[in-house]
Amino acid sequence: MTKYVLVIPQGGFNDCLCVILRAIEYCKTYNRTLLLHMLGSIYRVNFSDFFDVLPSIGCNIIYDINIINDILTNKPHSVYPSCLNNLLKDVLHNNVRYRYKNVKHGYFCCNVELSLPHDVVEEDVIVFSADGGGIGYTLFQHLILNECIKQHCRQRLALLSDDNYLCIHVRNTDYKCDYQQLYSINKELIDSFGMIYVATDDYNVIEFFKTKHPNVLNFTQFPSESKYRSLHTSNLDPIIKMNDMLCDIFIAANSKQILSNSAGWFIHLIRDCFDNKAFIMNKLQ
Repeated sequence: MTKYVLVIPQGGFNDCLCVILRAIEYCKTYNRTLLLHMLGSIYRVNFSDFFDVLPSIGCNIIYDINIINDILTNKPHSVYPSCLNNLLKDVLHNNVRYRYKNVKHGYFCCNVELSLPHDVVEEDVIVFSADGGGIGYTLFQHLILNECIKQHCRQRLALLSDDNYLCIHVRNTDYKCDYQQLYSINKELIDSFGMIYVATDDYNVIEFFKTKHPNVLNFTQFPSESKYRSLHTSNLDPIIKMNDMLCDIFIAANSKQILSNSAGWFIHLIRDCFDNKAFIMNKLQ
């Protein structure tokens, strides 16, 4: 009988990739099938609407929520942790509440941590939910973009007059960075480019660079709420969040140079994509 790990990634996109990687390694070790429940993440999207996963990942992974629903609701399954027995349908429909404790202990439901067990367990389904940074590129390189996302990214890249542009990445919501200092230190470099693309989660950053450079571009849609903790936790439509974030990754990867003093792991994902430019840009073909 097939046994599963139902993973509900938390955190930003790079965090989600790293959580999925942890689940993949567990499934490979213990011969389980991975069920990816991205509708339970803060992005609230069906992973299969955006990506396919290459078989080279080395794990049987199901990422269409419709198929996952069929698997888990057509017959009863025993669940680890046991507090979620008879609650799988609620988990799949996001009718349970998760509580974050800290980096070490992660996410809880019904006062029980939703971590991966340290040894073999007999239950049919392990429910795992976590966040945490790391090298998300390890998984991103195995993803194939669906055609609609490829087209969306190609259309935005076409809005750039040529490929000779500087990408400035500024994360300035949940993590702050001194982008004014970034400009003052690198003014000569920035001025040497005829066009800059500012990939940021803060509209004020775009306004700042527009006062410093005549040709500043950004294609991100920002939330209507006056204050938001981050773009990925904002009230934006989930499709917009994913489209904007993925487009920025490819725009950054395609640039002549990336300039950033941002904290967090997302900038590492962007730099890894930039360092593998030809491979990454080929994903849009």
